[in-house]
Amino acid sequence: MKNTLIPLDIIWVDENMKIVHIKENAHPCEEIPCPIYLPKTKAKYVLEINSGLVSELNITESGTFKLNFIPSNP
Repeated sequence: MKNTLIPLDIIWVDENMKIVHIKENAHPCEEIPCPIYLPKTKAKYVLEINSGLVSELNITESGTFKLNFIPSNP
């Protein structure tokens, strides 16, 4: 991944918050052209986390993702 210093796990999520694809251990770009990582199916959101967390947290494709929004001015 261009301009990235550490390996990442990449999680793609659709509009229903279902995990549609995971790429584990995507390494920083070391040569041009950089690899392009795309989901297997249509996704609306993407989450990049430290490499290894997908396995550590038992995150799997077809799982669901929940976001809790916290207002900045309660």
